[in-house]
Amino acid sequence: MMRQAKKEDSDEEGLRSSEVRRSRRSISKEWNLEIMVVADSKMKRYHGENLEMYILTLMASVSLIFKDPSIGNNINISIVKLIIMSEDEDAGIIFPSASKTLRNFCRWQQELNDPQGYHHDTAILLTREDLCRHSRTCDTLGLAQSGMACDRESSCAVVEDNGLSAAFTIAHEIGHILGIPHDDDSKCNRFHKHGQRLHVMARMLDYNSYPWTWSECSRHFITTFLDAGYGHCLLSKSKKDLLSSYEHADKSAGELYDMDYQCELVFGKGSRICPFMPVCKRLWCTMEDFTLGGCRTQHMPWADGTRCGPDKSCLRGECVLDPVYETPAQDGEWGEWQSYGLCSRTCGGGVARSIRECDSPR
Repeated sequence: MMRQAKKEDSDEEGLRSSEVRRSRRSISKEWNLEIMVVADSKMKRYHGENLEMYILTLMASVSLIFKDPSIGNNINISIVKLIIMSEDEDAGIIFPSASKTLRNFCRWQQELNDPQGYHHDTAILLTREDLCRHSRTCDTLGLAQSGMACDRESSCAVVEDNGLSAAFTIAHEIGHILGIPHDDDSKCNRFHKHGQRLHVMARMLDYNSYPWTWSECSRHFITTFLDAGYGHCLLSKSKKDLLSSYEHADKSAGELYDMDYQCELVFGKGSRICPFMPVCKRLWCTMEDFTLGGCRTQHMPWADGTRCGPDKSCLRGECVLDPVYETPAQDGEWGEWQSYGLCSRTCGGGVARSIRECDSPR
């Protein structure tokens, strides 16, 4: 059986009940979410010296998701701290139980949130631990409490690292922290349209979700959350941002990690792309010695920028022509005059026409 990637979240939903003064709505207002990212010792053991580059690549992808116009707000993602835990540090924090791990991590991160120094608005824990809802159900990819963005004790999330698509889970959990429910939650019923697909806040990350953009429901709830004043801590901006100084910030994840390496990140060392399967939409992988028993997938797309053909790369699940090979748009110029046509009259004064079109270049 293929394990379906599922995002399991806290039951706590909706805005907090404390009274907050509303302010005038301005879509041009800039919101800055300052994040502390923490990786456990299993992440260090798996990724080795490439861990920091890998984490910043994930967070650069998260930043792009929050910059998509569909969210309807000007939100910046910045990384103010990046911490790698030792085995001794994470021993009392990380457990197979996702909820227990989240509670432990939320307590632990408070001690590192210095309001006088480089404080963080939200803390994200990345782990290679296989997170579980229950003792026999370990399909959880992430967990966070809803609407806790500026709560020093509860503004945190735990995310299981399952390759480059973990960026979608991180964005999803941050969405909950900013007060956004699942796309299929009853709160979103009034925004549903016939045949509309699920987006970043899809409850399950599978073949039918489109995790690069936000639904109308997500746009409504995050706007309501911010307008109500619950995101007041996002109005400040730190001078420190590890993403702004990241040397590969201008590259897509697929440009840095090829398709075979993406398979290794999901299914382990020695995993390779499965030949003869459709490209970009879903990452199908197998082992070099075929010990996996054929091809399998976790329904994750190939990372944007992954090569998928001559002069082509993946973009949001589609194999498209690289921008450098596309014909750039140009202002048209007048073409050549055509030959004169027949005179409009066979006798006396008439009109013969010649035309030219604005088709140069073609």
